[in-house]
Amino acid sequence: MRTIAVVNQKGGCGKTTVSINLASALAGVGKRILLVDMDSQSHCAVGLAVPDEPIEQSIYDVLISRSKNEPVKLTENPRNDLWPRLAADGKGRLWLAWQAVGEDLHYEVKLARLRAEGLRGVENVSEHGADDWEPAVIATPDGRIVVAWDTYRNGSFDVYLREYTPQADAG
Repeated sequence: MRTIAVVNQKGGCGKTTVSINLASALAGVGKRILLVDMDSQSHCAVGLAVPDEPIEQSIYDVLISRSKNEPVKLTENPRNDLWPRLAADGKGRLWLAWQAVGEDLHYEVKLARLRAEGLRGVENVSEHGADDWEPAVIATPDGRIVVAWDTYRNGSFDVYLREYTPQADAG
């Protein structure tokens, strides 16, 4: 991964124009691009014809909310949630896998997409009445999310694995 920064204190010197054109040219040759506009005027969004409505947060919101270094509570299990594991997929989305104590008091492995507003689409990955521990999660280059975990069932420890292909609307 390569990072390119276009910076200058002076206004009106073409930073936004260069950034938009460079991002467009790199995308045109198949490179994956993340264009971050730190300017409060948001002219990159204007230059790319991004409507105001879908913009949920500005970079200001992100910087201010995280600058306090306050933890964010992600789960509400009345029992316990343990062993959180994070992975980023090829689209920059974050996925969280963790061990939870289920209603029947067995350990379960959960998976969800991590968004600014919290977890989205929580799924029980393990789906059986055994005790499931310590998940591992990875995003593969072809877009799959793979979760592996230890299971104790019938006096034996085994490793299980499940693959997911995120839906296009998973945002």
